[in-house]
Amino acid sequence: MKAKRVKIILLVVGGGIYAVWAWRGPIHALELKYGESGFTWGLLVFGVLIPYLVYFITGLFKPDTPKE
Repeated sequence: MKAKRVKIILLVVGGGIYAVWAWRGPIHALELKYGESGFTWGLLVFGVLIPYLVYFITGLFKPDTPKE
């Protein structure tokens, strides 16, 4: 139970750090360079696609254990 809590805390902290970095870095830079279109693509790529890709890749390497 404690390991699950630590994992959740690490995911929340890591996700928060990633969100702040993405918002202040590439998303803002794309908005400044390309306007609304850059902002939209920045949110799509850094807010949806990259986090989902990380989730999908890490999900592939989980051991297959039967649920009891």
